Amino acid sequence: MKKFLIILLVIAFTLAIIGGIILYFLIDKPFDFFFNSGFYLLSGGLIFGILMLAILSIKSPKWWLKFIGIIPGLLSLLILVVTIAVSIDVRMLYFTGIPPKPTKAEWVKDVHFLADQMQKNYPNLNSKVSEEVVNETVKDIENKIPQLAESDIVMELFRLNALPNDAHTIPFIFFPCFDLHDFPIKIYKFNDGWYIIDAARAYSDIVGTKILKVGSTSIEDLFQKFIPYISAENEYAQLERFTYIGLMPEWLKSQGVIDNLKKAQFTLEKVNGEQLVKNIKAVRFPFKFYWSFMRSVDNRTSPAIINPRKDSYWFEYLEKSKTIYFQFNEVQNQKGKETISEFAKRLAEFVNTNEFNRFVVDLRNNMGGDDSYLKPLVELLRDNPKINQRNKLFVLTGRHTFSSAVLFAYKLKLQTKAIFIGEPTAQGPVFGGNPSQIKLPNSGLVFTVATTSTARTQAIWPFKTENAISPDTLVSCSFDDFKTGRDPVMELALNYKIDEPTSEAITDAVLGNYTGRYLLSSFHILQVESNDGNLSFFIDDFSDYNLFRVQSDLYAISENEFATDLKNVTISFPKDSVGGISSLILNWDGQISKLKKAPKDYITALELLSQNRIDEAISLIEINKEQYQSLSFVEDVLNLAGYQYLNQERFDDAIKVFSLNVDLFPGSWNAYDSLGEAYLKADKKDLAIENYKKSLELNPKNVNAQKIIEG
Repeated sequence: MKKFLIILLVIAFTLAIIGGIILYFLIDKPFDFFFNSGFYLLSGGLIFGILMLAILSIKSPKWWLKFIGIIPGLLSLLILVVTIAVSIDVRMLYFTGIPPKPTKAEWVKDVHFLADQMQKNYPNLNSKVSEEVVNETVKDIENKIPQLAESDIVMELFRLNALPNDAHTIPFIFFPCFDLHDFPIKIYKFNDGWYIIDAARAYSDIVGTKILKVGSTSIEDLFQKFIPYISAENEYAQLERFTYIGLMPEWLKSQGVIDNLKKAQFTLEKVNGEQLVKNIKAVRFPFKFYWSFMRSVDNRTSPAIINPRKDSYWFEYLEKSKTIYFQFNEVQNQKGKETISEFAKRLAEFVNTNEFNRFVVDLRNNMGGDDSYLKPLVELLRDNPKINQRNKLFVLTGRHTFSSAVLFAYKLKLQTKAIFIGEPTAQGPVFGGNPSQIKLPNSGLVFTVATTSTARTQAIWPFKTENAISPDTLVSCSFDDFKTGRDPVMELALNYKIDEPTSEAITDAVLGNYTGRYLLSSFHILQVESNDGNLSFFIDDFSDYNLFRVQSDLYAISENEFATDLKNVTISFPKDSVGGISSLILNWDGQISKLKKAPKDYITALELLSQNRIDEAISLIEINKEQYQSLSFVEDVLNLAGYQYLNQERFDDAIKVFSLNVDLFPGSWNAYDSLGEAYLKADKKDLAIENYKKSLELNPKNVNAQKIIEG
């Protein structure tokens, strides 16, 4: 009997190994019969093999082996449960049981709950969408629910969640709480139409075909229909989002495009113009999501493929064109590799020890990350004179440039001479961030809602910002470019040339009249400097997290009017009534602002803080207390400044800044929490507890404060 069990054990693990090998070679497209066979061989072999181990252990005469035998028995049961859940409904893993089946009344409650949470959490929601529109949408969905199937109701929740058009406020479809499907094809909108650029092995014959219709609806009409359901901030972001969620059968059925969630009819066009009709079967969304969004691909893969790249940041030297090519794919330190800061140092060393004609920064596949890592890269590209030159520094952007990558691009736009090529980014520099997960109480579905804005730590910028960073030269790609491996965006960067700006000759005496500090706002200083007969200007609010820092040379158009490195931004210096210069005119993309020259001793509170003149900064803020209290960004700026001192173990300075914040914003639980932390690190526990109690009083959900108070 024992030998027979051992034979079964060997057979079981052999089957598991075979299944594992099949999965390894087919995991790049986890859809077809062979992949499924590999999965069941692996899981079945493991279940049976581990079960044989359990039986052998239990049959052993040794008591301790009998006891240990329970463990593989339980493990085989666990694998069996997971296999069944994956086979039947992956939501069972998320809900640890049968997924909820809300009644119509419970769905209505979920709709109201989501709307309420969006109103509570999204920063100034009504600046993006009026309260009236939100209420009308909720009422419309509520009236429809009695006639809708469950999948249709889910799509209506998508529509509600998309109202702010904020790309961080989305249905969290990456969680297996949704019962969603998709088709095992990858699509992309080129300048000559929508094409299938990859597909499951069973549909390899349609790769390269142009999509004309789904059901009887044209692909272009389908895209337009989907816009109200897409959380996206501009047309290019909509195109990007549509590629991986626009063909969900649940949505297609809700719009009457298809009547069967399991398959859809696609009308396609071959390269020779011949049309064909193809029925494509749907797959569960988690498998499609892994294939098209999580699986890493080679660094040099076409930007049309949105999968993450194997390296988050890397560079190479292109000998033929003498170009340094830097591909930046994620604003995160890559696990097991050098940090972004270390990478920036290595890149700087290469720049300083090698000659090159061009420096290309490729952000086309960067979906963001943590913008606190950006500083060393921004400083390298801005401050190294070998890089920061017109016709030498190029930035490539596209529809997949998102979140922190947009902030990086914007900093380069405002602070360098970079020429931008490609497509507009998926967002502008001001957008919602730090999304909070909202779990609906009855259906258990999870949506995210942005809780902050990238402008939260910024002094009020006086000019309008756009919803995308537009390139200096727009370049779109055709399907033929993709098919042949051609990259017209990179080609243009390697051959781009514009005339250097010329300046009228102006005497040093005249230029000297223009130099000085000008008041753009109560917090922003525009400084004009002269160096070797050339003018430059800077705009700063003196915050370490300044998004709107500007740096540019000035090029004389006439004696008193100057162009800048920024497109559509000019500065002129009108003479006052006595022939002097007491102001300047800043034309920021058609928005005109007159700036007065600041008195010689003028300094802002944040400027004092940046110079570590903390007591003077506090005194100045206290003198103008009401003004600072009226500005919401001040709390975040002071909180960040306090943490800088805290991280440097300058506890007394941190306590001063946090105490000021509490004085200015006594209703802020976070201000008290930060002050409590500073006192705790300064070994002043009684004062720490006192402030944590106040924080908890203002926010009973402050778990951190509760833990510290309880000791």
